[in-house]
Amino acid sequence: MVLVSGRDEPLHIRLKSFTYEQADQLSRDLRSFLQQKSVRLEVDSEEDIDRAGRRAMPIEENTLYRVLRTLWFSVVKPIFDILEYSCPPADRPRIWWCPTGPLVFIPIHAAGVYGSEEDPGFSVSDFVISSYTPTVSVLLDKLQEASEEKPTHSSVLLVSQPAMPGCRPIPGVQAETEALNAMIGKRGIKPRVLENEAGTIDRVKKEMGAHGWVHFACHGVQNIGEPLSSGFRLHDGLLQLRDIMPLRLANTEHAFLSACQTSTGDEKLSDEAVHLAAGMLAAGYRGVVATMWSIQDQYGPEIASDFYSHLLESGKFTAGEGRDRQLDGSGAARALDFSTQKMRGKLGDEERALLAWLPYVHFGA
Repeated sequence: MVLVSGRDEPLHIRLKSFTYEQADQLSRDLRSFLQQKSVRLEVDSEEDIDRAGRRAMPIEENTLYRVLRTLWFSVVKPIFDILEYSCPPADRPRIWWCPTGPLVFIPIHAAGVYGSEEDPGFSVSDFVISSYTPTVSVLLDKLQEASEEKPTHSSVLLVSQPAMPGCRPIPGVQAETEALNAMIGKRGIKPRVLENEAGTIDRVKKEMGAHGWVHFACHGVQNIGEPLSSGFRLHDGLLQLRDIMPLRLANTEHAFLSACQTSTGDEKLSDEAVHLAAGMLAAGYRGVVATMWSIQDQYGPEIASDFYSHLLESGKFTAGEGRDRQLDGSGAARALDFSTQKMRGKLGDEERALLAWLPYVHFGA
């Protein structure tokens, strides 16, 4: 079903060549591919390790290309054909994907034909700026909130946990935090940095209520068996989804979750899309940047830096001294598209290179 602005009735588009069983197989193949390529699927129990595909049998080469190509021809192109998206437009419109079932685990935003220099084909990003929403009602709520006048809060909370006891170190986190602190600070926005032992559960929850933006650079955990126990690993424990959702923060703008598996829903509760990105939306954030699986530490800082740089260059001017810009959350989806496509242009379309940018997704308005 497709909802189109200006139309009174939804469009019902039948995907004639795509079944639930095919979607489930694509999801399984993708999980196996990620494990084969040593992409970490961070989970919380031995049972979940099995379900996440860590013991999957070897799969054929070009699996990621096949998954993305199948998504393009069987799912995306039939929709684009009905919407009359036949040629890439100069000014790409926004589109929101609301997947359910096995499709929750599959990167629809990256569907396309890759890996052929002679005939590279098209991809979703040639036609639209993609976002996701856990449900249609959540999207409508966020769009309504975005249309209402409210105080602008460009204050930023940076939560950084580069080396925690019992977890593998992530050196890029420190570089990412330092670069963002310097970049945002130069624009007259003084970030609040909670790093290492300062990043406790109580402190982070308190500071989230005082800042319009939050950036988590840390380990994230998706608990498949108990999705509300998913969360961010902080200095003194796990800040869980069940702790975040009731916060109902006022005047929050945007969250950037530079952590692993922050947008992966629970297959049993796929219609509810219970994951960390949805939890941040429920807590009051207008939009969220999240990741579908573990991200590459060497590229994370660059993607985050390009994201905020684009926002600052295209955002609103502040009143007062100088011509500093505010962080405008309405441009977050386009900023993420800018940063990921810039990374794609730098690394090319080899399967391993796609993993540098493909996990990043935008949720909300």
